[in-house]
Amino acid sequence: MLDYKRIGKLITIERQKINLTQEQLSEELFVTRQAISKWERGQCMPDYDSLICLSKIFSISLNELVAGERLGISNRHKINTIFISLLKEKEQKRIIITILFTLFLFLSLFSFFLYYFISTYNKFHVYKFYGESENYSITNMLGIFSNENAYLKLNILETTQTFDVIEIYYLKNN
Repeated sequence: MLDYKRIGKLITIERQKINLTQEQLSEELFVTRQAISKWERGQCMPDYDSLICLSKIFSISLNELVAGERLGISNRHKINTIFISLLKEKEQKRIIITILFTLFLFLSLFSFFLYYFISTYNKFHVYKFYGESENYSITNMLGIFSNENAYLKLNILETTQTFDVIEIYYLKNN
């Protein structure tokens, strides 16, 4: 785990060694003076590009900057493990974000399909049909449809005809 306060103290010490103000350093890094202040107080961590620029400006290694201290040869193991721990921390955050996003997506889809199923299950739809031909005329024919049954109520004006089969064609939304 990174110690933001140690890193901030090192940034402050190294900035003061080369006689730069927070404003001057912020101009070199293309960030705000407030960002430099937050880094130095340990409230947040510089991004990777800023860390690289800081290591060049201060003439220290990136490992030392991330460790928050100047490292000697005796701390060789610490130098090798700093970035590994940083990468592990970033990877853990990425995994957590991926899991949360996947969970959110799954719950959203589940909610949508549950709502759709509940709102459409066994609902009745009523349609009004009408039409004419040479042999018959139909007005106010009702069709009631559900998932299980369909009912037709015919109002045929000419009752002299008998029908064995009735074919119904209709235009949806018209």
